[in-house]
Amino acid sequence: MAAFVWTGAGADVNWSTPANWVGGVAPPAAELSNGVADQFTFDTATAGFSGSATSFTPNNDVGPATNVNALTINDASAAGNFTLSSSVAANVITLNVATVTIAASDGNAVTISAPIGVTGLNSYTVTNAADTVSQTGIVSGAGTLDKLGSGRLTLNQANTFTGTMRATAGFLRGTSSVGAF
Repeated sequence: MAAFVWTGAGADVNWSTPANWVGGVAPPAAELSNGVADQFTFDTATAGFSGSATSFTPNNDVGPATNVNALTINDASAAGNFTLSSSVAANVITLNVATVTIAASDGNAVTISAPIGVTGLNSYTVTNAADTVSQTGIVSGAGTLDKLGSGRLTLNQANTFTGTMRATAGFLRGTSSVGAF
């Protein structure tokens, strides 16, 4: 298992660009798809975080089956909203018994437009009551997704998720007329 911390200091928004990561090492596609889950941190308070407009829009371009066991998004900057995307629909971020923790401040919006796959028991924490996270990418898989934290999680797609969805704390909202959860 490896830990990757985003700085967004590269010339583009792609995960494959080494300059976008602390230590100048991008997550290798072969490692991400080998079934070993990794930790990813996107934190505007990270030393070296560039603060440019593109640093707030990281794009998973490293390939399908990105296995994740910890995903942290902390948008503590007044500089803008944060979007975690995937340029190719097949580049699913698979939560594999994962902990997803999201916090924002200054009224920033956090959007996850990348598709999410769910296996095993996963927690999705939106920390602050004033925070709303929009999951605009399709959620698939048969695992368990437990919504924690006092903030809001909105699912905006006709998801193919067939597992268990629980709202243990905060608010969970589906906006699609079919299959939000």
